[in-house]
Amino acid sequence: MIRQKTTLLFSWIIGLSLLAFAFFNIGNYYLLSKDYYERIIVENRMHTATVAFGVSSFFDTTYRVVGEMAQALELRNMEPAQQQGFIEERFSQHGFFDNIIVQRVPDGIQTARIKGDLIFQPENWWFKKTVQEQKPFVSSSFYSSGFDFNRPVITNSVCFPVRQGDTMVAVLAGMLRTDELQEYVGRYYRGDDRFTYILDDEGKVIVHLENENTRAIHNYKTGKKELVAYDTSGVPALYGNDYQLEQQDFAVPAGFQNAVLQALNGITGELEYQDAKGNVFICSFAPVRMPGYSASWAAVTVQSKDRALAALREAAMANGMLSFVIFAGLTFLLLRQGREIEQGVYKLAENNIALAAEVIDRVRVEAELTAANEELTAMNGELTVVTGQLQYTNEQMMREIEVRQSAEGQLRLRECQYRAMVQLLTDTNAELDTQMQTILDSALQLASAADGSIALFENEVAIIRYVRGIHTPLLDTNLPIQEGLFPRVLRTGRLHYVREYQRFPERKQGELWRNLRTAVMVPLRDEQKVTGCLMLSWSDTIREMEADELELLQQYADLASLALYGARFRENLRQELVERKLLHEKISYMAFHDTLTGLPNRASLMNRLELELTANEKVLPAGMVMFIDLDDLKSINDNFGHSGGDQVIVDTGRQIRECLGHDVYIARLGSDGFIVLLPEYQETAGIARLAERLTSHLRRDYSIGAITIQLSSSIGIARYPQDGTTVEELLKKADMAMYAAKAAGRSCWRFFDPVMLKDAQEKLLLTNSLRRAVENREFTLVYQPQVEIASGKVTGFEVLLRWHSPEHGNVSPAKFIPLAEESRLIFSIGEWILGKACQFIAKLTQLGYPKLRVSVNLSTKQLADKELVNIIRRLIAHAGFTPQQLELEITESALLTSLEEGVSTLRQLEGLGLRMALDDFGTGYSSLTHLRLFPVETLKIDKSFIDTIPGPDAVLVKSLVKFAQELNMIVVAEGVERQEQLAYLADCGCNIIQGYLMSRPLPEKEALEFLFARNSIR
Repeated sequence: MIRQKTTLLFSWIIGLSLLAFAFFNIGNYYLLSKDYYERIIVENRMHTATVAFGVSSFFDTTYRVVGEMAQALELRNMEPAQQQGFIEERFSQHGFFDNIIVQRVPDGIQTARIKGDLIFQPENWWFKKTVQEQKPFVSSSFYSSGFDFNRPVITNSVCFPVRQGDTMVAVLAGMLRTDELQEYVGRYYRGDDRFTYILDDEGKVIVHLENENTRAIHNYKTGKKELVAYDTSGVPALYGNDYQLEQQDFAVPAGFQNAVLQALNGITGELEYQDAKGNVFICSFAPVRMPGYSASWAAVTVQSKDRALAALREAAMANGMLSFVIFAGLTFLLLRQGREIEQGVYKLAENNIALAAEVIDRVRVEAELTAANEELTAMNGELTVVTGQLQYTNEQMMREIEVRQSAEGQLRLRECQYRAMVQLLTDTNAELDTQMQTILDSALQLASAADGSIALFENEVAIIRYVRGIHTPLLDTNLPIQEGLFPRVLRTGRLHYVREYQRFPERKQGELWRNLRTAVMVPLRDEQKVTGCLMLSWSDTIREMEADELELLQQYADLASLALYGARFRENLRQELVERKLLHEKISYMAFHDTLTGLPNRASLMNRLELELTANEKVLPAGMVMFIDLDDLKSINDNFGHSGGDQVIVDTGRQIRECLGHDVYIARLGSDGFIVLLPEYQETAGIARLAERLTSHLRRDYSIGAITIQLSSSIGIARYPQDGTTVEELLKKADMAMYAAKAAGRSCWRFFDPVMLKDAQEKLLLTNSLRRAVENREFTLVYQPQVEIASGKVTGFEVLLRWHSPEHGNVSPAKFIPLAEESRLIFSIGEWILGKACQFIAKLTQLGYPKLRVSVNLSTKQLADKELVNIIRRLIAHAGFTPQQLELEITESALLTSLEEGVSTLRQLEGLGLRMALDDFGTGYSSLTHLRLFPVETLKIDKSFIDTIPGPDAVLVKSLVKFAQELNMIVVAEGVERQEQLAYLADCGCNIIQGYLMSRPLPEKEALEFLFARNSIR
């Protein structure tokens, strides 16, 4: 019984000891793991910042190298051989390039390239972006071809515009080696399970632990993988000039994707996330500042939490095992002593006879047991003290290592930041905004601050120009300089540091400043004047600042002051150069440009054409000159004033530029004439296509006030050297060709032909003969009958003019009528025709045909004559017939030449009782609006439409007939020559026909005989 109780007592003692041992080790592990985890977070943060700064420095270097190359004379002179040699030399000097390309602006032809053949790629996306924005940038990842088009590679590029003065002449693209950046980041790998990913501004991975993930574009922002598409023959497919891509989904942990998005948005931080297998990862992320106008990239450091804490667990396990061994040894000693006590008690029970001896033995055993227990207690106490000392020593060493690493990292970071700032200030390509924002970001990183800004003092206010953190809402706002730290900084010109801002008596009030705890304001100085300040602040915590930190902040402020001074100096210099250039350009522009259209004027044209013709004394230059002249601009000036004409001239110049492009030389020669000079342009078919396209483009509607008028242009073309080798000769022959185009019906073009010289002489002779013909009465009239389809009877005659010249024989009206209009002989000829027509009508009335109509054509010049109405009134009164028998035919184009006056004249003639016919309908400007305005009763369909019968276009004739009849108009079809045409017109419901099928134009006697045969008098 005694033995059982003793065993039970020892069992309780051992169990309680084991429980205390377990609780001690669990608590110790918890405290150590928490501290160790925080140390890992700090290390990952420093590692991410170091890698991010290293990548940023890598791209700063490439950006600076490409920028220097873009400014080199070897590239700017646009000599392909020099460019090729220059980029090959730079390619051999810098190992981070995979390829270098020079692409000319604006045609997109590559003039130099390291890898691959020179090609024509105007649609290349990085080329178009650089041309459009005219700013350097670092691109995101994309597929590119090197030596082998069939083996696309992933690359990033640094693109710079190449300029000659203010003009961009080319784009320089430096393609970077992705493996070089992968190797560069790999230098920061310490052999543990921590690794940093680098992603571009679109979330595409650039550097990855597994190289396989950099052989295809993985976008961790969208979860899409981009692959080059291949056709059935295994050749990469193209989309324009770029590879055609196809996308595949791949799994991205939500937490990792969140870290990428925050880093790309400029946020630095840490988080934990779980992958699809349930593994937990520690993630530290930071933005990577990119040079120039490029958006920030991202650096993300990932470490398995389980592997990171594995070392701590192993140490804790070893410590537990050691403690357990010690505890087991003590337990073993205790059990051995207990066994001896049991044996002693047993002997006492058996030896009742020797009670005294047994009592003595028991006292002795108890004494030994007490001594052993005291010894064990002392050993346990010593073990606890030793364990505590080891733990304290370990914590001290860990803190010291952390402090040393942090201090070392801060020193390296400060040195790199300062060097980067100095380099940035000495970089003439860097913009002021880039320099100032980088200085602010570096100062914030140095002082471990999230909030800051740079303000400039102007007109008694502080204008916030650059911001970060909670200062962002203050961007471009004005703050009064009488509040906060501003007065002290302005008064003393020195740095001011306020440890507890809320106790600062002159603190600013408001929601933005409510949680502000510590603030630093550093002055920016220009000589002895304070021009601005660098402001840093900390919210919800008090920031202790050391003297060396404040001194470094003052250095950053001095760098900002230097950047402002350099920018102001450069701006003043640039402004002076710009003003001089503008003044020179203004004087030159006024001397050689037309004040109305802004195009080069006659003086500029003469100089340019003279230079072109005398550029090479050994070889005659070749090219062409186009003389463009608006058709009938005079009618616009007459009807709408010269302001309306000027509006048409300006619009025409703009339309020529729009059609031919901005690189073509276009000059205004004067009035409504324009000259286009195209050097080295000799191919006849190409010139013809260009002239046709330009003619069609200029045949358009022009808006003048609330009225729309359709105008056209005629073009004459002279080529050199075959048509002339002097300026005067070329312009003269281009002018002759232009007038030949007008003579051909306008709205067309003509090449100069030597025959035109002969035609010009013939035109002069024919005009002189025409004057004599008026004096000598060499003209005759013929009458073409107009027959009603239904009855076959004559309803009227059209009066036509004929000229038989003793010198030239029978002259076509199409040839001499335009000459009569140009020489103004048309007025006397027209009055003579009207007089003869009135006499013919009077004769018809006397013969018993008072209802027959006689049609007389009116020209544009006659319609514009203010005496026309009086002349016709006088002739009718003299002949003595009813005015309804006289019908005047007018073309729509003649009316539109002087629309308002023309319609007014027709209204007056209608008031006399005359009938009006619209001639050649459908060949001119055919407008329903105009037809509604004109007081016409008869619509004459032109012969060109009748010739389409029979044929698929004949349906247009039916539509015209139906349209006229719905307006209650009489329809006359001109030029009917075949029986099938007559049948079709009868089927359409046409009223009257005129043409050789019925009768040719007849002299008066034969016309009366034809009338008597067709129309019997009852």
